[in-house]
Order: sequence, then C-alpha cells, then structure tokens
Amino acid sequence: ALQNVEVRVRSRPSADGGAGCLAVAADGRRIEEASTGKPKVFAFDRVHADATNAEVYEDAVKPLVHATLAGYNATVLAYGQTGSGKTYTMGQGAETLSGPEAGAVPRCLRDLFSKDVRITASYVEIYNEDIRDLLGDAKGLVIREDAAKGLFVAGAQARVVRTAREAQSL
Repeated sequence: ALQNVEVRVRSRPSADGGAGCLAVAADGRRIEEASTGKPKVFAFDRVHADATNAEVYEDAVKPLVHATLAGYNATVLAYGQTGSGKTYTMGQGAETLSGPEAGAVPRCLRDLFSKDVRITASYVEIYNEDIRDLLGDAKGLVIREDAAKGLFVAGAQARVVRTAREAQSL
C-alpha cells in the first residue's frame, strides 16, 4: 500500500568490512547507534542493510514507478552527508544504464520506457533554497502551483525524451 511519505535508510558495512557502529534490529525498521557508549535507537519505515541497488530499487522505488504510471505523483529524495552513498544508490552516471551497479534512476527509466509513455523532463537543482535550471541557464526560479499542472518550476526548460538513454544523458 502506498503511503504519503516513507523514510528509509540504506546502511552499508564500514570500509574495513566490519559492522561499523550501527546495528540493525531484527524487524528491519530500527538502527541502534552504539559508538557513544549510550545506545541511540532510530526508527524508519525500512532499513536496507547490506542491500544491493537492485534490492533497494525493487522494494523502495519500483512500486512508485507503477503508481506514477497509474496517475499518482511520486518523489524519491536521496539525502545524506557527502560520501554517504547517494550517488551510488541513485545512479552511476549516463554510462551506467544496466548491470548490477545501476542505481535507482537508470532502473526507473528502463521501467518507464518499457511502457508506451511520453515523458517530458526538466532538470533543476535546489541548493540553499535557490532553484537553478540545469538544462538552461535560468537562475532564481520559483515553484508555482496550478490547478491543471500541479506543482511546477516556473521558467524551467522542459524537453521531450524518447528513450532511457536520452533521459539519462540529461
């Protein structure tokens, strides 16, 4: 069942292959951080411990792709400190559309373009509350809401993309 918001975390072993300072509870929904001497417990909708990109995609993102094709809005937001694995989880660049290392974005694009769809893409960056169009040179854009269009970034370029590779290249 789709919910309004789910918060998930992906953990991975420490660089030396050990468990690091996190322990995942048996229910797969809680992490215990024990490095401080006084354990802290953090609860999530799901913890993806040592999961592959394929497993994370199948469990967390693919249902959103199907919901989008059924007419629902969906967003996947990757958040975390530098070096925490956001790029690895979401995608490995335009050259990686397939294979075990492919992240959520290329897998999503492959699934979308396996259907008969028309996709118009915009690519914007929101950084320190400033919105910048990454397909053009517009800066200082604003988010607007319209009864027919829903939420959109006014002034951002949009391009029709016909293949997963074309979309990924953006």
